[in-house]
Parts: sequence; C-alpha cells; structure tokens
Amino acid sequence: MWAPMSTVVKAALAVGVLTDLCHLVPAEGGTNIAVVGPRALGFMLGAYSVATLRALVFRKNPLTITVLFAVGGCVAAALTAGLLTIRSITDSTIVVMPGTLMWEGLGSAAYSAVAAFFLSPLQRVLIPVLGFRKAASMGIDRWS
Repeated sequence: MWAPMSTVVKAALAVGVLTDLCHLVPAEGGTNIAVVGPRALGFMLGAYSVATLRALVFRKNPLTITVLFAVGGCVAAALTAGLLTIRSITDSTIVVMPGTLMWEGLGSAAYSAVAAFFLSPLQRVLIPVLGFRKAASMGIDRWS
C-alpha cells in the first residue's frame, strides 16, 4: 500500500518465483515438477493492479485493504490458472485441472482478504517504523 511501484513489482516477482518453486505441478506418471513462471507473473499482475488502484482509494480504511487484497488475489489466481492451463495444453506431460486451480486461487484470495482485514491495524502501526510515510511524502508512491 505504501511502497514504490518498482519495489512492489520486484517483490511480487520474487515471491512468485519462490511460490512456483514450492508448489509443484502434477505431471504425467504421477510425478510432480516445478513450473517457474505462472505464479510469478500472476503475482506481478496482481500486485501491479493493487498498486495502480491504491491511488484511487482511501488507504487507511481496513475495508479498502481487504478489497484490494481480494482484487489482487483474484487477478493473480486468474492469470496463474490461465497460464498453467495453456501450458498443460501445449505440454502433454503437465496435468492440471483449470477449475480446481481457479477455485484454489479464489479461496486463497478470500482467505488473504479476511486475514488482511484483521492485520491492517498492525500495518498502520508499522508504516512509520518501516519508513513508508517518508517515502509517501516524497512522492515515491505516485505514478512514475
């Protein structure tokens, strides 16, 4: 909510790559493989959408944070499910179920949004500790 756009996108890419490495995709023959890319791109697009929308909302409201978490999670889930589905169509060794992927992603987005509602007061306390208020006052979080 308060970090510069470039930091948001880079952090989402890093978390997405780590998530891709941790969540293995079922493959032919009962094995699981790591497919790097779908969650990384999904997280980047989700984070970018939240970072873009934050200029239009009242950031201090816990409901705003909840809604933005849900929006970012849904965007990330949709792109991840779409990319893994396309990959499974073009690569016969990967076995995925698009509906299952989408429901898992939407469930994760809903769970994260509920957690964000309860953790947003902690975020407000940590803003000055992490130095985000100084960055916001310097205009770093604006469009660049």
